[in-house]
Amino acid sequence: MSAKKILFIPQNREHLLNMNPVMAKLIEDGFICDYLDTNNIFFQDLEFPKGIKTLSFSDIKLRRSFYNISSLKRMQLVYGLRNRIKDITEKYDSFVFGNDGAIQRQFIYFAKKKNKPCSMILDGLINDPVMFNLLDIVKYSKNKLADIKELYLKKIVLYVSKAFATTKCSPYLPSTIACSNLNVIYTIGEFSGKAIRKYAHQRTSILNTGLPRMISYFRSKPKSFIPKHPKSICFITSAYKWHGLLSYHQYQIKDILLLRRCLDELYPNEGYTLYIKLHPRENPMDYIQFENVEDLILVENEPFIETISNYKVLLSNLSTCIVEGINLGVNVGSLMINFPYWKVKNGFLKNDSIIKYFTEEELKSHLKNQFKFPEVFYNDSSNNVFLSHDTPLSVERISEDIKSLF
Repeated sequence: MSAKKILFIPQNREHLLNMNPVMAKLIEDGFICDYLDTNNIFFQDLEFPKGIKTLSFSDIKLRRSFYNISSLKRMQLVYGLRNRIKDITEKYDSFVFGNDGAIQRQFIYFAKKKNKPCSMILDGLINDPVMFNLLDIVKYSKNKLADIKELYLKKIVLYVSKAFATTKCSPYLPSTIACSNLNVIYTIGEFSGKAIRKYAHQRTSILNTGLPRMISYFRSKPKSFIPKHPKSICFITSAYKWHGLLSYHQYQIKDILLLRRCLDELYPNEGYTLYIKLHPRENPMDYIQFENVEDLILVENEPFIETISNYKVLLSNLSTCIVEGINLGVNVGSLMINFPYWKVKNGFLKNDSIIKYFTEEELKSHLKNQFKFPEVFYNDSSNNVFLSHDTPLSVERISEDIKSLF
């Protein structure tokens, strides 16, 4: 009997980091595993491991990333790729995804027509798709019409995602992550698993395996360390523009300006630098206004495990890095000064272990306390509820489950 062939379809660097060890384990167990190279579609410049076959996806070369072209052009591209995707699915026995965007859903549709298993190693923390309601809008909103529109758009997208998940229409419709017709989803931990279970396809299994790229987070560590840049703040962005959340992107811009101003007021002429760690799916051009700002540096393609050791103070709004920091014992504070906390208060931020800053005074006090000492002191991470405690075994658990799908 010939060996089973599995195609791994990553979209960004984190997907690749999760997939590499799983693929290595499956190859060790006698499976044939290949990668699909989508760099010319998603513009992520992924570097695939040597010795692994990488399948060319398409000769199409976009001028911009798939997610930076219009919705109509995305639909046209997905339709134009359907025959190529169908041909690829004929050659493999199983498929492993890093997310379930439009192109991935086209693969899932053709694979499931042939009863071929599809699984997803879902990187990142997942909240409920709709985290606020009409009462919240009445109480807190400063632009009620816009927020009512946002609320019902989220509800409509969720409904459409679920209603059309198994149909050939799915790749051409807006979607909610983890709604696709998948056999199994492997999640970061119980918090995300519970959120997904509320709306995922009824035949999809949700396994809280943890993520292979986070195994190193569970290793023993010293009491403290001195970061590479002791006089630094790193603000970790989220890909709001990529998700079409333009107002949220503007909150990030305001936060960056606020942080730069706070440093200038607290430490004038002392060489404190603000680093902006861009999300892998963000376009640096969206931050072009900061290109020539003194002591402000954009950081691209830096793994979070390096970010931890590089900077003294870490801040974000809603990034998964906040909960990754908890498990590492390093604070990644959530800035809620410009951001509308009422829209996300029912998500992971409601957990008391996450430090949140609602006023400029709270933020400045935090910065002064952090810069008193050059070291970063580790916190106790034993009570972390976001990352699966099985994470150190995630490679074995995921690979064994993928094998069981045949």
